[in-house]
Amino acid sequence: MTKINYHSAKFIASYGVRNQLPLSENNEFVFCGRSNVGKSTLINKVFNRKTLARTSSTPGKTATINVYRCESLEQANSLEDGNSENTFQQKSHTVQSNIDFIDLPGYGYAKTSKNEQRRLAELLDGYFAKKRNILSVFLLVDSRRALSLKNEDNDDRIMFEFLKAKEIPFYVVFTKTDKLKKTELEQMICFLDEQFPSPKKILFSALKNTGIVDMQNVIAEAI
Repeated sequence: MTKINYHSAKFIASYGVRNQLPLSENNEFVFCGRSNVGKSTLINKVFNRKTLARTSSTPGKTATINVYRCESLEQANSLEDGNSENTFQQKSHTVQSNIDFIDLPGYGYAKTSKNEQRRLAELLDGYFAKKRNILSVFLLVDSRRALSLKNEDNDDRIMFEFLKAKEIPFYVVFTKTDKLKKTELEQMICFLDEQFPSPKKILFSALKNTGIVDMQNVIAEAI
């Protein structure tokens, strides 16, 4: 079984323009969503760190693709020579590798200039256009906006359909669920199950610390 050493997480690099983007070195998990959806907060919660990803109450602050890396440890077995001739014994050893976590810039902030919107669009297109080792994408959606997914011109719906068309495995993570009343949350879940039976969904609240273990389990299972 593979285990993620979340304590080893570290910031690797930021990329602001398309031609800076390198090819994948390692397997990747990707976080994307609208500006101010809570990506940085979620990343810090998943890694149990307060300042790994910089948070801000101002939308549009993440304007680069940020890469974080941590170790994964896997127990593997191999056959080795035994103590006597023509005998072998099974030995267990740990295989260490790296996993990259990609924080994409937020989209949909209306006050972003046209030039900045163009740069961000080219940056996102450039990331997905290259051959990548994506294990899964986490599409973050503000739970208070979840019902807007029914609108085909909704930014989150566009990303949703893009990932489906590209056949990229992804989960929808609904953030800030503590902002909803119980009846509102039930209504949202019912709507989503009817309209979007797939992919799987995760309910996340930084305030209540819900959804963190679900995220970590998804990551462990995907490796």
